[in-house]
Amino acid sequence: MSAALEMFGGGHLHETSRVLLNDGNKMPVLGLGTFSPEIVSAKLLPTNSQMGSIDEGPDTLDQTTLKSVEEATKTALDIGYRHVDSAYAYLIEESLGKVFREKFLDGTLKREDLFYTSKW
Repeated sequence: MSAALEMFGGGHLHETSRVLLNDGNKMPVLGLGTFSPEIVSAKLLPTNSQMGSIDEGPDTLDQTTLKSVEEATKTALDIGYRHVDSAYAYLIEESLGKVFREKFLDGTLKREDLFYTSKW
């Protein structure tokens, strides 16, 4: 068996399928990847003048998209995901924060058990 497969539980994901971080915490290797296609296509596609620059686009998402993000995140947390990945540019941080807060307050989740990774 390869070292990578051994590190990740022999190729099967389970509670011990985590990677050790420098601070001693163990982060799940599998996380919920959030995405917002509307905002990505509107804001992040390269313009003709500057490859990779931000084009002018909407600064908010419609409520249906935000509700979809919230429901998907709630479901993922309910079934055991403890790692959520997102990006500032998706404009969904407030919705994710709302779900995290609800789960902390109802006792479903403890803050120390959740890993949130983000990028620009």
